[in-house]
Amino acid sequence: MTLARTYLFVPGNRPERFAKALASSADAVVLDLEDAVAADAKACARNAVADWAAHASAADLGRAVLRINHAGSAEFDEDCRLLREAGVAGAMLAKAETAQQVRQLRTAVPGISVLALIESARGVANATAVAAAPGVSRLVFRTLDYALDLDHLDISERSDPLLHAAACLALASRLADLPAPVAGVTPQIDDQARLDGQMVDRPVVLRAQRLLQRAGA
Repeated sequence: MTLARTYLFVPGNRPERFAKALASSADAVVLDLEDAVAADAKACARNAVADWAAHASAADLGRAVLRINHAGSAEFDEDCRLLREAGVAGAMLAKAETAQQVRQLRTAVPGISVLALIESARGVANATAVAAAPGVSRLVFRTLDYALDLDHLDISERSDPLLHAAACLALASRLADLPAPVAGVTPQIDDQARLDGQMVDRPVVLRAQRLLQRAGA
């Protein structure tokens, strides 16, 4: 999992997509219980993942990662219970900002491999401590959420504003002897060098809503 080059995300409440994702050439498949799943569908998503895991092959379990809700959320304990039972390769911890949050996860799920999602200014500032926390196998840069956290950081046209944070994560990973961080998604997919069209993710929607609120719309 630490050497995975590509991560394919699948909403946890769309079990009909699990097999298709696992049949792809992605190195790892991330079953998402966080932003891809609405609050009122999270319990159903956990049930769907549990049903899949009960019949999954060892090979598929070895490629699967569960993206769980952050340590301060109401969903965290149930997500950890599912992790203990599912037998997947690792956990992506949303909104990782402190080593204590990693310890909290590892206490609830001993031995789990943790991919720490860095998506805020506080997470970047504490990246060295998070990377050094026992059990962390890799940092993951969640670029759109980071830009949203900084509020005025505009990456709609250029990714230059992300360079400082990306460098911080790279240095933190090197100091902790971890593989290079997992790069974030690219929103400029209308650029042929980056894909075709415009991706709409939750942070993109939230930023648009903020702009409308400021305009009085």
